[in-house]
Parts: sequence; structure tokens; C-alpha cells
Amino acid sequence: MDILEGIASGIWIGGITLVFVKEVLNKGEQWWGFINTSYYAGSILGRILITLFSIKLQKHLIKGIIISSFIVSILVLVYAINTNAWIALVLVVMMGPFYQLRDISQQTYIQKVIVDDTLSKLYADLYYLIFALSVFYYQCDF
Repeated sequence: MDILEGIASGIWIGGITLVFVKEVLNKGEQWWGFINTSYYAGSILGRILITLFSIKLQKHLIKGIIISSFIVSILVLVYAINTNAWIALVLVVMMGPFYQLRDISQQTYIQKVIVDDTLSKLYADLYYLIFALSVFYYQCDF
């Protein structure tokens, strides 16, 4: 899932977001900052909400991963076809809690099912693989 997300997260690269703001939303550079700020505000809001409801969420990790991934996909799709800057800000803030729900649920699930002795090796291998594939992806110039 991290690999697919890494590819899909390319829309948040600064240059791509700036072009989207200028060409699609027809706004200036300051709106690029508003979009980025909204993304982080949504992420912070998401972390706070996850912390408040953590006990309930721990019982439904897989469901949280699936539902939040689906909702993020829908929100990103709506964001991509949207041309209203204010709606874009709202969508980006709304994505934050669902991104956080998915990420936190995924990390918690991995930590629960993997034996403690192998957890550090798993994370090292996982992040090495993601890094290697991202370098390969950008070198191939897809």
C-alpha cells in the first residue's frame, strides 16, 4: 500500500500543486500556500481525532484502513476535477483525518501482527524497498 500511495502522492509535490493552483483553480501563488497549509491543518486535526478515539479504533484497524483508503481516493478524485479554490481547501482539510486514520491504523496493525524481534528488520526492508522503487521509478522517467 505504501508503494501505491507513494506514486499517488505525487500530486502533493510542490510544483504539481502550484501548476494545479495556477492552471485549474486560476489563483496565484498564495493559494498554493493555502492548499499546503490546509493539508497540514487537516493532518493535525486527524491526529487529534485519532488520539481521542484511539481505543475504539484499535478494535477496527483493517476496517479503518479500507474505509479511509476508499474515502481518500474519492476525495482526491473530487479534488482533481474541482475548479473552485474554496472547495479545494475544504477537500484538502477533509483528506487529513482520513490519511491519518489509514496511516496510523496500518502502522498499528503491522506492530500488532509482527513479532517484536523482526519488526525493525521489516521496517528497514520496507523503507529500503520503497526508496529503491522510487529511485527506479524516477530514473525510468515514466
